[in-house]
Amino acid sequence: MPLELNHKNINKNIHGFTLIELSIVIVIIGLVVGGIIVGNDLISSTELRATISQAEQYSTASNTFRLKYNNFLPGDIPDPYANQFGLAARGTLAGQGDGNGILEGYNGTPPIVNFGWVQSAGETAMFWVDLSSSGLISGNFNTAKSDLVPGSPISSSNMGLYFPPARIGKANYFYAYSPWSAFGLPSTNYIGTSAPLTIDSANSCAWCMTSNPNIKVNQADTIDKKIDDGVANKGKVIAMYANSIAFGDQGTGWSVNAATDSAATCFNSASGKYSVGNNKGEGLNCGISFQLQ
Repeated sequence: MPLELNHKNINKNIHGFTLIELSIVIVIIGLVVGGIIVGNDLISSTELRATISQAEQYSTASNTFRLKYNNFLPGDIPDPYANQFGLAARGTLAGQGDGNGILEGYNGTPPIVNFGWVQSAGETAMFWVDLSSSGLISGNFNTAKSDLVPGSPISSSNMGLYFPPARIGKANYFYAYSPWSAFGLPSTNYIGTSAPLTIDSANSCAWCMTSNPNIKVNQADTIDKKIDDGVANKGKVIAMYANSIAFGDQGTGWSVNAATDSAATCFNSASGKYSVGNNKGEGLNCGISFQLQ
């Protein structure tokens, strides 16, 4: 005798979500997604605040060093003062600790090439040695020498021996320099932030840094507005960074810019405003620098 299905009973046992149940599921999904977004925003805000705090800390440490050590900048202090204060020895040539108030590097080329964008040795590298050895910043940066370039290239994995990592993450570090005068900037000193790849004698700018601009446009915009004027190409915060591949012998230069904003630009060359209207400012297009006060 064939089986007869009771469709009425089956239909009673099969049913979908009610409107109330669907509403609850949607609310739960919304809370989870919202929590993730808020969490990411909080992490990003924390990183930004920490990075701003770092930049201010290094500027304060530099000023404290000057007050403590006869008004000399860290890195720039000459012998016999450095020796008298128990700091690392200095060389005798320009850029090795000459006390002229401008941070310059040494690339080992006689008679001397003491450009402010050379990073491996000299005052730009000794800046961090002096600050850490005098206890003014955390970290232990004692690898660099004032008058001796490294025996081999400095790779990205060894940057932490020379420079402090930036709390904004993404392999960014802080480094000290003074820019090429052709950029129209005053003869002053900066600490820059980007993601270093190498410091190598084979670069077009010997012993200069190659690095990637690895800060989001919206992050650079926020940092600039919190500290300065929000204009990328002037003021105390500028969208400049070290990259001897992109900028050749001048070693440092402006982050990518154009008169028309795009997803690839850091800032607008006409207005100086950051390109936050493209790709929601999420592009890793910027390296930034903070003027030392």
